Amino acid sequence: MSGAIASFELSGGAAERQLTHAPYGHVLTNVNVWSPDSRWIVYDVRTVDSVFDGTRIEQVEVATGKVQTLYEAKNGAACGVVTYHPREPKIVFIHGPEHPTPEWIYGMTRRRGAIVDVRRPGEARSLDAMNYAPPFTPGALRGGSHVHVFSPDGAWVSNTYEDDVLARLGAATGEGGDRDFNQRNIAVSVPAPAASGVRVVGSHPRSHDGELFSVVVTRTVNRPKPGSDEISRAFEEGWVGGVSAEGRRSLAFLGNVTARDGREHAGLVGDVEVHVVAGEGLADRQDAEIRVGALPRADRSGDAISGSGDEVAEHCARRWRSTGASAVEHHLSGGLRFDEHGVEREAHAGQRVIARDHRRVHAHDDSSGVGARLGHCEQLDDEA
Repeated sequence: MSGAIASFELSGGAAERQLTHAPYGHVLTNVNVWSPDSRWIVYDVRTVDSVFDGTRIEQVEVATGKVQTLYEAKNGAACGVVTYHPREPKIVFIHGPEHPTPEWIYGMTRRRGAIVDVRRPGEARSLDAMNYAPPFTPGALRGGSHVHVFSPDGAWVSNTYEDDVLARLGAATGEGGDRDFNQRNIAVSVPAPAASGVRVVGSHPRSHDGELFSVVVTRTVNRPKPGSDEISRAFEEGWVGGVSAEGRRSLAFLGNVTARDGREHAGLVGDVEVHVVAGEGLADRQDAEIRVGALPRADRSGDAISGSGDEVAEHCARRWRSTGASAVEHHLSGGLRFDEHGVEREAHAGQRVIARDHRRVHAHDDSSGVGARLGHCEQLDDEA
């Protein structure tokens, strides 16, 4: 929402109280806007939520109405879509390009996550590394991340993602042939193996380092087979539950599937299991792995896709299919092996990094019900 922010006192009858009065936008993200101590509400100052023109992140103290500026973008950049850490005084938000040019402006493939400790306002750190040209760096993305949300324990961050490398290749070829399209996907950022984060080789002037190690955890195809479990887009993700004893975390999200009659639908995929096998992190073991697996879809909507509700801060861009990139589309350099199921790279000191689908996600036509669970580690393939 934009305009003023109001609070409601529900005990003893509803009572509304306006908290902000300044003559500019006050835009709330749709999740995690309260500080961990429930004292503050965080927001950005975009004119409206469909235009990415805000330059500040602020918060208002509910009890007093006091407003605090947490971050102000510089050098022509914009910022917005902010959420709070569930346990610590930290926020994460979208940061657009600094020093924009006609060739490089804010867009779905040209944005990043930024983290600010509210105890040190104004000091932003890059959440995710971005690598826009070869050689590609493990743990770095190649495009733009969007709507960043901490996991319930605060250790990981999810976001939607679109790939700039694939977008440029698609534009150059008219999105024809067998080239992978840039399609919207879900990415997750986890603690990096090194304390210094993910370091990117400067082969592109817009590439940059990041604090966390990021991977794409969904897999899309250019044209899903009607009635199959393939998806052309993944979006609107949310964390499910907490952390298991084995260190597992889960996400649910919407995926665009094609029914047997050829119509496209948004189906609920519930849920995707994201698991670091060595729960203490990649740096602690030589045989550490990151694995991504999909659990069966819980339900699916029969409504045609409207394109609304998902395009936050994207200049009212509504369409039937947005864009993103799958894990197999991260063509990493150095000892890379990959196939249609995932990516496996031999890292230094024998360390392995894997991104792979471990269970089938089943799509149905309009008359279908809930998909059946397959055996352990059964993978997405082209036969479904």
